Amino acid sequence: MGKQKGLFPFTGPLGNKIGYRRGNNYYYRERPQHVNRTIATKKAATDFGTASHCACLVRKSLRQYLPVHKSDTLVNRLNTTFINIVNADTYNRSGQRVPNIGHMHTLKGFQFNETTGISHLLTATPLIEKDDTGKITISISEKVINSRKIPAGVTHFTITAIALSLNFSRHKAQLSTSHTAVIARGEQQSPFTLTIDQCSKELTIVLLEVRSAYMVNGKLHYSDSKTANALDIISVIPPVRPPRHIRRNFRNKTPRCWNIPAYTAPLKQPAPKTPVSLIPLPGD
Repeated sequence: MGKQKGLFPFTGPLGNKIGYRRGNNYYYRERPQHVNRTIATKKAATDFGTASHCACLVRKSLRQYLPVHKSDTLVNRLNTTFINIVNADTYNRSGQRVPNIGHMHTLKGFQFNETTGISHLLTATPLIEKDDTGKITISISEKVINSRKIPAGVTHFTITAIALSLNFSRHKAQLSTSHTAVIARGEQQSPFTLTIDQCSKELTIVLLEVRSAYMVNGKLHYSDSKTANALDIISVIPPVRPPRHIRRNFRNKTPRCWNIPAYTAPLKQPAPKTPVSLIPLPGD
């Protein structure tokens, strides 16, 4: 691919060229006039489109958090993860595959910030619980922050839990967040719990965001350092389907009559009438 050197870089098709963006650089390549695709290639392209639509739904739902944690490889890494999930569907044929709920657990541990993850900043693993009402609680132990891997100048940290409920068939998402816990660097922190009250019964992805900040004149200012911020998927909760009431089928125990004889009512013949003569007989 050639590098764009014009004043107005572009992405996408433009005439006989297609523009691309990789990081802060723009490239282009010649657009082919005709592409020979086999049936298998078309089916694979359909499955890839399904996976990319699912990844796009996740990115758009978290667009308010991604400017801090987004990396140049986020789109490719998230698409690759969903492609593996879609390809794991063995119930449908190629070209008709959908995201399999049984393989959604592969999203656990995904780092939106490729440089730093939750394991680099936290010393303990969060404990996630969900009750019957849909409330999600994330319990964190007292020793939380790993001070040895924190950049100089950082004085405080904020921890927020995020629940993202997804319905890929309808292309809908619901975002819920907990309160933000503020932890001072070097301060002995007691165990605390983050609670998300409202949560859908659909497939739910639980994320944990850790951001670093520094205190200036009594106000917290967030740091944009990639090494001190993290946004990871820490749990995947499967959808909850309401139980169906199975109605009992009562079987008729009367033996079935397979051959029903035809019944024909006999015709009633009218009684014969005796002729009556009105002419008098002789001798009368």
